[in-house]
Amino acid sequence: MIGRLITALIVFGNWGGPGVHSIQTQSSPSPSELLLQVLQSEQTTDRGRDDLLRFGRSDPEVRQYLAAHLPLLIERGPSGPTCASYPCRTWRNAVEVAGNLKIGETAPALARWIAVKDINPWPGIQPYGLKREINPTAIALYEIGDPAIPALRHVIESGSTDEHTLAVRALCAIQTPKAKAVLRADLRHEPDSSLQALIKRALEEK
Repeated sequence: MIGRLITALIVFGNWGGPGVHSIQTQSSPSPSELLLQVLQSEQTTDRGRDDLLRFGRSDPEVRQYLAAHLPLLIERGPSGPTCASYPCRTWRNAVEVAGNLKIGETAPALARWIAVKDINPWPGIQPYGLKREINPTAIALYEIGDPAIPALRHVIESGSTDEHTLAVRALCAIQTPKAKAVLRADLRHEPDSSLQALIKRALEEK
């Protein structure tokens, strides 16, 4: 299914451009190799993101592929030798796909880069002070929800001050019973008075 889908996208020009042309000339690339290259190419990454979001919602094979391969792509981090900006557009797109499709397998990789600030704004403001244009990985973890909680708990327990703050804000935004359980545990020894107030507010909300 994935192979036929990707072939159709190329044939009908949805993922055109020099990046795809070079991929097509390779000897029998697998569908997964092709999809990774499309998403990581600066020339095609935005169209690749849009198509992955569309097909990832309806095709379980696409989602299964992303769950297997997106974590490594995100784990590599927001910079690279071919990047035109920081964070890399290809990396930002991978983060957006992970959050939008709620791919829980990416949570540990996202949590590693939770403090990365995006200087190229995306639209939208989320609850508890998280801003998509500033905190892309924190937003993705919030969108993933409960499957991201173990990774966020790890950040709360061992991250830097900035990382700890963002993890608390993400958990406050998730608002599930599991998220609130982690917040209650943190509240007992949370030294930051502003975060204490934020946690109490989140715990009071239904």
